[in-house]
Amino acid sequence: ILVPVSAGTPSVVATYNSATSTGNTVTRTAGLASGSFFPFGNNTVTFRATNLYNISKTCSFKVVIYDQTAPTVQNSIIPNAIPDATTGNYSISSALFDVTIPSGETVTGLLISTFPLGAESITINGITYGPPTTSARINISKIDLIPFPTGGVIAITDNLGKPIDPIIVNPLPNQNQINIDYLAINSNNIQSPLPATLTVNFGSAPLPLTLINFSAKPQENQILLTWKTTNETNFSHFEIQKSENGKEFGAIGNVNSTKSSFYNFNDTNPNEGLNYYKLKMVDLDGTSTFSKTISINFEKNGYYLLVENPVKNGEFLVRSNYLNPSFTLLNSLGQKIGISVSEMVDNQHKIKAKTINAGVYFLMVESESKLVTRKVLID
Repeated sequence: ILVPVSAGTPSVVATYNSATSTGNTVTRTAGLASGSFFPFGNNTVTFRATNLYNISKTCSFKVVIYDQTAPTVQNSIIPNAIPDATTGNYSISSALFDVTIPSGETVTGLLISTFPLGAESITINGITYGPPTTSARINISKIDLIPFPTGGVIAITDNLGKPIDPIIVNPLPNQNQINIDYLAINSNNIQSPLPATLTVNFGSAPLPLTLINFSAKPQENQILLTWKTTNETNFSHFEIQKSENGKEFGAIGNVNSTKSSFYNFNDTNPNEGLNYYKLKMVDLDGTSTFSKTISINFEKNGYYLLVENPVKNGEFLVRSNYLNPSFTLLNSLGQKIGISVSEMVDNQHKIKAKTINAGVYFLMVESESKLVTRKVLID
């Protein structure tokens, strides 16, 4: 129950009425007694009803007393949002933040109170934030994200509560939904009595084909990319894209469709260290979609390390020619996760986490004097 009142001393009196039949009772078990004044903020009152057979049920209700000049916010939903094919970002229209402002009042900001679950990052006022635990992570992707502050971030708005700079979210791979909780703040620094949630439901662009697999491996002083497809109908070509940091990609070549289902491409100039690759798959009508991003560590002395990404159910493959490697899996807080490691053919190891939730993890691989860390995204 939302009750707006004038600023000053609250004037809402608690008065409870109940109708009972013979043998039935209603007892207040928590909250203000009848005749008391509700203070500003959230007030919960709980009652227990008991019948003549001594069977009881409990119910509660919340009374929110707030300044009548406070703005209010309402839940809203964005259906079938399509992130940018190149960056993975989705820019939220400012009109979709639903703010109601009392007459004569103005809004100065929206408080994004928590980091959105399922997001890799969120950009507010032109600043990109990662999860609150970013500072505890091992930085292996060269993407410097600011940890989301514990108290939230205020997005600067116009007088109507619409963000001046677009709020941009980047979902984790295969994430279908992101929820953004927010409050509005007026010019007197009075906040909405209750938060609202903007729900972003992600759809996907139609695939011009089905990509079965996509992998990379070193071959002398090059990196060989191979992939397999099916359902190539009215398909044009593949654009091979490469990045040094996993964020900014550029095209390094094209491979035309041959409908052979098996394709390959040689990167003749790999970078020392991490190399990231993805495929842009282009249909004849110009529509396109992107593959997942794969990464491989390339060393001029012939050593390599390839970690499958993203993975499901906490089980993934690592391909490396490091001698007698040992593996350690860490969560975003730097805590060790229990794993089992099975050695396979062709320099592969199968790693399975014993108990794990979806999220971002880090795999440490140690061999002789080498210690290398790779990001692992688990769905």
